[in-house]
Amino acid sequence: MPKPISATKLARATELRNAAVDMVAAHGKMVGAKFMDKTIEIMAFENEHVAILYKTPRLNLDCPWAPASANPKGFLVDIFAANRKTFSVQWDNDEKIEVLLYKSGGWESFLDAQPQPPSGFPV
Repeated sequence: MPKPISATKLARATELRNAAVDMVAAHGKMVGAKFMDKTIEIMAFENEHVAILYKTPRLNLDCPWAPASANPKGFLVDIFAANRKTFSVQWDNDEKIEVLLYKSGGWESFLDAQPQPPSGFPV
């Protein structure tokens, strides 16, 4: 279970999540990614600043041997910068976002600098 975070940090994480989803929607593509013993197709965006993975409910990543609480929610965004995971959030259709990992850094300014289109993906 994720640690509780402040309302300010949760609001910032939500902004970053929305920007990441919009970036993947505008410029991303389907890519193969390793998951357990197979390769799955997931939406992604990558450049010299960040790599963003965006999972929707269409892709089931549940582990059959894990308790339901350990399986990911319907939506998931992971952001990598300098080859390290710096941000990870998940949420369901109820919009309650869970911040799993949030390491502030220069990668945030890349997302902040992007034009903010109206989000076409469910966030």
